[in-house]
Amino acid sequence: MVALTNPGNKDVLIVGGGIGGLACALALIRRGFQVQVLEQTPEITEIGAALQISPNATSVLQALGLGDALAQTGFRPEGILSHHWRSGRHMARVRFDDLNLHSPYYHLHRADLQQLLLQAVNAAQPGCVRTGQRVMAVQSDEPRASVCLANGEWLTADWVIGADGIHSHTREFVAGSPAPARFTGNVAWRGLLPTAGMPDAIKPPAYANIWMGPGAHVVMYYIRGGEYLNFVAVTETDTWQEESWTQRASLKDMLRDYSDWDPALFDLLALTDPATCYRWALFDRDVLAQWWRDRVILLGDAVHPMLPFLAQGAAMAIEDAWVLAQCLDKHSSGNPGAAYTGLRRERVTRVQQGARNNMRLFHRRNPLVRGLRDAAAMAASVVSPQLAARRVGWIYHYRVEDAEQA
Repeated sequence: MVALTNPGNKDVLIVGGGIGGLACALALIRRGFQVQVLEQTPEITEIGAALQISPNATSVLQALGLGDALAQTGFRPEGILSHHWRSGRHMARVRFDDLNLHSPYYHLHRADLQQLLLQAVNAAQPGCVRTGQRVMAVQSDEPRASVCLANGEWLTADWVIGADGIHSHTREFVAGSPAPARFTGNVAWRGLLPTAGMPDAIKPPAYANIWMGPGAHVVMYYIRGGEYLNFVAVTETDTWQEESWTQRASLKDMLRDYSDWDPALFDLLALTDPATCYRWALFDRDVLAQWWRDRVILLGDAVHPMLPFLAQGAAMAIEDAWVLAQCLDKHSSGNPGAAYTGLRRERVTRVQQGARNNMRLFHRRNPLVRGLRDAAAMAASVVSPQLAARRVGWIYHYRVEDAEQA
C-alpha cells in the first residue's frame, strides 16, 4: 500500500473531485492537512450545467479565500422574480438588496466554480488532485483507512472522505446498499442559451426567474456576465426515467410541454440548440442514517442527495466541507464522524424536505389553489421582502462558519 506522508491524523483521501470534494480538500489544506483527491474521470469538467450559490455557501467560499475570484466569475442577480406561467406578467419580486444578506448571491456555470476550486487546491498543494482514478473498494482498519483503485493500487491515509455523489462506492462501505431511489414523477430539461443576438423583447430581467404552472415550472437565470441564460424546465411525466445529466433528448418534446405557456418563455426555449438539449429524471432519496464508519466519512450527495427545487445541492456540499474539515481538525483523535453528523443532520434534512415541499408548491394544478398561492406571494413581496422570502430566508441567512462549532 502507498501511504501519505503527513503524520498525526492529518492525511486524507477524498474520493470525488466535484464541488463538494474540492471544497473539502481546500478547507482541509487550509487547516494543515495533507490531501489527495481521487477523481475517476480523465479530466475534471462539467457538461452544460449551471448552479446557484446562495449566501450560506458564498460565505464559506469567501472564508476559503475565493471571494475575489467568485466576484469576477459569478453573475449577481438582483433577486427572485416570478412570472405568470401563461401571460408572463411579473408577479412576486424579492430583491436581495432588501434582505440584508450577509454575503452575495451568485449564478455560475458549474464548471467555472469547479475550476476556481481546482486552481485553489492545486496552488495550495500542487499535484494533490489525481484524475482517472476509479475507486473500486474501501477498507478501514484502525488506525488507518484504505481505498483500492481500478489498476489494483491501494492507497492508505488517516481518513477517507466519500464525496462521490449519488452512485457512491464509499457509501456502500459506510451504510451498505441504500434504499431504492423513488422516481418523483418529474423530469427536468436543461440547457444554455447564448444571449448574443437574442431579441431584447424576450430577454428576462437579471433575476432568478421562475414560471410556475400546472404540473410544471421553469427557472431561468444569467451566467458568465450575462453571456448565457441557463434554464431548467421541470415537468411531470411517467414516460421518462433515465437519471443521467448527459442524456440527449428531443427539443420538439420540450417545446410541446410548454407550447401554451408565456410566449416569451416559449420563444426563449425554442432558441435551444437541439444538440445541447438534455433531460433527466428526478429521483428522491432519504438522508442516510449512517454518515460514517470507522475512518470513512461521507459528504454531499453521497449522504443527502437534494432535489433541485431549492437550488441547494452544491450549497449543502460546500457547507458540509467546512464542517467536516473543522471536525477532522478538532476531533482527529476522537470521533469526528459523529461530531460532523450531529452538526449537519438536522439542517440538511430540513433543506431536503423543503425541496420536496417546493416540488408540490410549484406544480399546483388546481387553478384556484394556484391563484391563491400567487396572490399570497405577490402581497407578501409588497408588504415585506422578509415575509416574501420566508421559505428561503432561513437558508440564506445561515452562516455555517459561525453556527457550526464542533
